[in-house]
Amino acid sequence: MSDDNFLLIYDGDCGFCRYCVAHARKMCGPHVSFSPLQQLSEDFLHTHPYDYESAIQLFRGDRHIATGAGAAFRLRALAGASRWWGWYSRYAWFVTLSEAIYHWVARHRTLCYRVAKRLWPEPEVH
Repeated sequence: MSDDNFLLIYDGDCGFCRYCVAHARKMCGPHVSFSPLQQLSEDFLHTHPYDYESAIQLFRGDRHIATGAGAAFRLRALAGASRWWGWYSRYAWFVTLSEAIYHWVARHRTLCYRVAKRLWPEPEVH
C-alpha cells in the first residue's frame, strides 16, 4: 500500500459494517481501500495487533491513523466533509461523546442496521 493511500479495516461478517462501507466507498473514491478483517493475512494481524473486532481501523501506508469514531470522521474528512473531523481533532468532550456513541452503536449493530436501512437506502454496489 502506498503512503498516499488509506486502508479501512472492518468486520466483513457484520451487515451493518458492510452497509456503512458501501456508503463510504461512494463517498471516498479511490483514496481509500476497504478490507474486511476476515481477509487480512496473519502477517498483517501480527504486525498490527489492534482490536479489529470492536472498531474500524484506519491506516495510511503502514501507519495506524485512527480507530472507531475517529476513523469514521477521518474518512468523512477525506471525502471533503471535514467539519466533524475538525471538532473531533479539537475538542476532548466531542471525542468522548463520539466514542461513546460509536461503541453504543457497535454493541447494537443489528438495531442500527435496521434503522439505517429505513432512513438511507443501500447504495448500488458496482
